[in-house]
Amino acid sequence: MTIQQFHSLSEIEKVDMIMQNGMLLSQSFEDDCRVFLYQVDNFYVATRYRVNDDLLKEIKCFNEVKQALPYLRTIQVSMHPAGRVYEVPER
Repeated sequence: MTIQQFHSLSEIEKVDMIMQNGMLLSQSFEDDCRVFLYQVDNFYVATRYRVNDDLLKEIKCFNEVKQALPYLRTIQVSMHPAGRVYEVPER
């Protein structure tokens, strides 16, 4: 799929395309939204979902890697899901 074909899809078709063919590159929080960056074929797609009700606020797509950099600079680093703290023995 080309970026032009993606642009011509409806919102629900875009979401389906992202879920079926997108590779998640990053996830972050910005204001009151969760922001996801995906690679779909040879272009990038950024989605914004409102945190409190999971409402899709925006879908942006672009071709250039440099346009993806702001999303990649704000990657959310997750801790261990159990929230455990591990002590590393001294050497």
